[in-house]
Amino acid sequence: MSKRIYDEERIEELLQQLPIVEDNRSADEIFARISKTMEDEESSNSDMSTPIVKRSKWVLPVLGSVAAVVLFIVMLPVILNNGSEMSIEKEESSEKAIFENHANLQGQSEEGFAGDQVQSFSESISKKMIVIEPLSHTINEINADEQLLVGALVNDSFQYTIPVSKTIPKNIPLDEALNSFIQDELSNMSIYSADFWKNITFEQLNEHTMEVNLFGEQSMLINNEKSVEVAFISMLKEMMLPIGISELKFSHNETAGIEFSKMGYVESLIIEREQKIYYLTEGEHKYLVPIPTTASDLQSAFQQMLTDDDNKQLYSPFLNGIQVESVELNDKHIQIQLMNTNDLVNNEESIYMIEAILLTAKSYGYDTVQFENLPFNQYGPYNVSQPITVPYSANRL
Repeated sequence: MSKRIYDEERIEELLQQLPIVEDNRSADEIFARISKTMEDEESSNSDMSTPIVKRSKWVLPVLGSVAAVVLFIVMLPVILNNGSEMSIEKEESSEKAIFENHANLQGQSEEGFAGDQVQSFSESISKKMIVIEPLSHTINEINADEQLLVGALVNDSFQYTIPVSKTIPKNIPLDEALNSFIQDELSNMSIYSADFWKNITFEQLNEHTMEVNLFGEQSMLINNEKSVEVAFISMLKEMMLPIGISELKFSHNETAGIEFSKMGYVESLIIEREQKIYYLTEGEHKYLVPIPTTASDLQSAFQQMLTDDDNKQLYSPFLNGIQVESVELNDKHIQIQLMNTNDLVNNEESIYMIEAILLTAKSYGYDTVQFENLPFNQYGPYNVSQPITVPYSANRL
């Protein structure tokens, strides 16, 4: 224990042994009172015409000492309190210095001046704070200098087709872009059959007509089962309708028409919008898959989407437990009320469900969809608190 601390404790102990004097007056008031008493005594002695008695020389020093003691007792709590406050302020000042020192160290670590351990800790915290926003899987916007390009794949059993899409510069001829697309990109997607596009080229005849040219003996189309021919036509429809092509012309070795082994001779085909519902493929990379439906209205179509298609090994885009309560139709706009959505979070699965609903509504001829009873207003790029415009196409590359 330091001498300073010992002296302070000893002084406090001695002071506690003094008699307790309670006086709320200030030192100035006490001194003024004593002075006035002395003046009154002198005045009284003068008025009585008695011989003046000379005061002893020790009176004033004694009175001064008494006043000093009283003043010290009065000021003692203030002194002790100030000392305590100074001690607290000193401690707070030390803590503040430590905190500022730590903050400076952290700032230096962010600037690359601290040690490897501090920098590693900072990077670890930063990585944990990164939240990946789920992205859209559809083409929702096309700039003025762009155009839509759609290709198609088929599964190995030829049960369904998968449209894939992207945007390209508008100054590229559409038929040239299609020829490059099917040969350079679609043929490399080996998990699906790409043999359909062997020896096939496209030539755009006018704004709404595309010619499909077959060269050589394309055994995939001419000498195969009917399911293969149906899949080929389905792929062409998925590719052409979104880009504004409504009629296809066929030619084989520069001769009009193609003689299919099952469908027979086909020279042209009018492409019309078909009502379809959308499912999901399995696997790490999912695709939105359109399947033709006989559902007479949109609510029936959504109800059909609630269950998996086991025959095609396709899965419902609706998350477990979610139901369609109602669908209200108004011209080109629909309002869909969902149930059991409390656990619907902002993730990729929710985005797939929203986009499957939008694409299904599009196939029935609707332009906008309003979602009701969702726990959040924002899911990925979609603000579900307001009507959402249906996408241009599915499965953006």
